[in-house]
Amino acid sequence: MKPERGVYYHKKQYDDAQLVTFEEAEPNLPHPIIEGKPAWISSYWFALKLLFAHCKKPQKLSGFVSNFVDAAFNTNIFLWDTCFMTVFCNLLDQYVPGICSLDNFYAKQHADGEICREIVQQSGEDFSCWVNQYDAPLYSYFHNHYGYRSLLKLQKPPYEALYKPDLGRDVKKHPILTLDALNHPLL
Repeated sequence: MKPERGVYYHKKQYDDAQLVTFEEAEPNLPHPIIEGKPAWISSYWFALKLLFAHCKKPQKLSGFVSNFVDAAFNTNIFLWDTCFMTVFCNLLDQYVPGICSLDNFYAKQHADGEICREIVQQSGEDFSCWVNQYDAPLYSYFHNHYGYRSLLKLQKPPYEALYKPDLGRDVKKHPILTLDALNHPLL
């Protein structure tokens, strides 16, 4: 049995909200007025068309609960990208799934509080590279990156990062995700 996810979030199922097309929204969108800068206005409209083109409905079996804006980096959704896109989407909150894009991450939060930085769109599962497959304490695949060197006591693989005794923490359970799976707390 898979551990329950999204226990701290109220939304449990997809609401089947309709996506608005650019053509439907365009008459109601803010129209910039910038004298002598037609390239800026063209860039604005290009960005908006691109935004609407990347609004998506979740896959049926993904367990996602809301429509979302996809960064289109690959076939996964990314927490950082989504957080930053919500700021841009605030301008158009009636037309694009900006802030509700984060719902899918909250719906996939693990019971221990962890939220993976990258989730597969098709399945709704955490990207496999970020899962603590060795059930190790504070495990990192990329132990030399992101400043982890100072946190890690390198051993032979799987390069476990142990809690330092002076922190006075008792390790009761190993995290579900690796250290690499966590982003800065932008949420």
